Amino acid sequence: MKRILTMLIAAMLLSACGGLSSKEKQIVGLYYNPAVSDREPVFELNSDGSSVMRAIRPDVLTLSVKGTWHMAGDTLVIQHNLATVTAEGDTAIIGTVAPVFKAIVTDHTDYTMTLDRDGIEYEFIKRNAVAGE
Repeated sequence: MKRILTMLIAAMLLSACGGLSSKEKQIVGLYYNPAVSDREPVFELNSDGSSVMRAIRPDVLTLSVKGTWHMAGDTLVIQHNLATVTAEGDTAIIGTVAPVFKAIVTDHTDYTMTLDRDGIEYEFIKRNAVAGE
C-alpha cells in the first residue's frame, strides 16, 4: 500500500511539472504583425510548448524555425531548433538564426501582445487560438 501511495504521489508531481503555467496558457496562440504579413503569423505559441517563429520580409523572404517556448518571469523565451530552419524566397539575404529569442512581455490581452526587445516595443495581434484550443 505504501508503495502504491508513493507511486501515486510521484505521478501527480510529475504531471504538475509538465504543462504550461497559468500565465503561459493566457498567451498561447497565433501572433501577427499586420505591417509585415496578414497571412503568416510571426509567432505560433502552442499549448504543448512547441513554437514556430517567422522572420518575414514581404514579397522577398520568409524564414521559419521551429522550437519550444516558455515564460521566465515576464520574459518570453523561445529556444530554436536550428535543424528546422526553412526559407522561402531570396535565400541569399539570410543571416544567422539565433539559437534563443528573448523578449519581455510588457502587455498582453486576449487580442494583443506587446514585446520589449532592447528598449523597443513591438505589438502583435492575436488573431485566433492555435487549433485544438
